[in-house]
Amino acid sequence: LNRKRAADLIPPQRKRSRAELAADIRELTAVTMMPGGPPPAEAPGVLRVPEGSGPKPAILVLDPKADLEALVRAGQVVLSVPGWGAPARAGVRGDYGLAMLAALVGKNIVGLRVEEIIRAVDYLVSLPEVDRKRISARARGIGETVALLHAAVLDERIGPVTVEEGLTSFRAGVDQPVYRGLYDAAIPGVLRRYDLGELGSLVQLR
Repeated sequence: LNRKRAADLIPPQRKRSRAELAADIRELTAVTMMPGGPPPAEAPGVLRVPEGSGPKPAILVLDPKADLEALVRAGQVVLSVPGWGAPARAGVRGDYGLAMLAALVGKNIVGLRVEEIIRAVDYLVSLPEVDRKRISARARGIGETVALLHAAVLDERIGPVTVEEGLTSFRAGVDQPVYRGLYDAAIPGVLRRYDLGELGSLVQLR
């Protein structure tokens, strides 16, 4: 039934500009935060700065399996955001509590997480140790990778992006009878506007 309805409702994909896609993202996720706002007073996560003087490349980490010490040894400023990359949940309901919190402020889970990422980048660029032109990010998990791809389209300060164990497309969630983890990345009406492949074409995936 899902596949049949999708065939009738989802329009053919067309190539659009980054600005057009960003407008769709903001409408569907209710993200209002713009890059370049006042940075948080404190690091929104675990911050590690390598020794040495001068600006250094930075990486935003949304991956609990990442070897943070190795990244620091490689000369990168590391900001690891807590609460991301939780172990796979047993059910398909996902983070119900976070979904209800998002609904209370007129957003969905992806919208909340995208704004967290933008705030984290605001913090990184405020640090004198960070080279603003060399900020990368990595994420693991369905909710985390989907949020990072959306944030990277909205915030062009985010450079190369690494995603692992993520969702290949929103359409996959329609075509599969059960798709665990999709709840944390669901955006109502998204397939009428875009799919993840379009986001990936606009960011520096590696």
